[in-house]
Amino acid sequence: MLIKKEIFESIVAGAIPSLITIGFQIFGPIIFLLSYFTPLPFFFISLKYKFTNLIISILTSITILILFSSVLTSVMFFIINIIPAILLSIEIKRKEDFSYGNIITKITLLNSIIFILIMFLYSESLSNFSIKFNNQIQNLVKSNIYIEQNIINLIPSLIISSWTIILIVNLIIAKNILSKFMTKSVYKNKIININIPKWLSILFLSCLIPSIILDNETTQILNSLIIIYSVPITLQGFITVHKIMQKFKIKNFLLYSFYGIIFIFPIGIALITALGVLDTFYNFKNINLNNKYLE
Repeated sequence: MLIKKEIFESIVAGAIPSLITIGFQIFGPIIFLLSYFTPLPFFFISLKYKFTNLIISILTSITILILFSSVLTSVMFFIINIIPAILLSIEIKRKEDFSYGNIITKITLLNSIIFILIMFLYSESLSNFSIKFNNQIQNLVKSNIYIEQNIINLIPSLIISSWTIILIVNLIIAKNILSKFMTKSVYKNKIININIPKWLSILFLSCLIPSIILDNETTQILNSLIIIYSVPITLQGFITVHKIMQKFKIKNFLLYSFYGIIFIFPIGIALITALGVLDTFYNFKNINLNNKYLE
């Protein structure tokens, strides 16, 4: 090859997500699903190669977007797709490995900071966006259900939380691809062993408690932050339940029953979030049970 394999892969990894972004602007819904995987190549390069290779991918993407789209699109693309990969690359450079709990928490914190900045700098535009988004959804489903304004105001945080979930899924896929096709992969950490740092639970509780007590405009910001912070904590709660039930002989029955109950009564997710908070302090998922029904 005229250029080294790792440089070629870095260029391709940068070109693919930028072309998907441009294609989405042109073709719209036709390639909508592909837009969910624009962070994947950057995570892959961060895991497989050095930080300099990630820089090559970044420069490739930004150059293509500036030339064929706009500077604003490039900035938005950089924030939502590239910064998480930079955080991952820095984490690996410092520790020669990465912890799902640490990197997911950092991504969540980054998203909360972005939300706060947007909230204070563009509060009126954000409110108008929420209203328009709600109207578009209602028109799409042909429904005129009345939704209170305080619920509509949570739409931006719900979108950010959804993107956090997408980033987590892309990170897991990138790591699993690397582990499957590279026998010498040094990344042994699995998502089932996730441990969210205690400080995120403290941050979550510091937003939750005042939001219950207070009754003013401040609660809008607090409720939004609660939603954003709850993503990794709820994930840890689900994994805690999963690992505890795996220890029983009738684990399949218990797991199917558990997810069935959650599907029928979504309010149960709040209990899973609470369990996730407690697990960060007491590590329930690694508790040793002594019971005749265990395997």
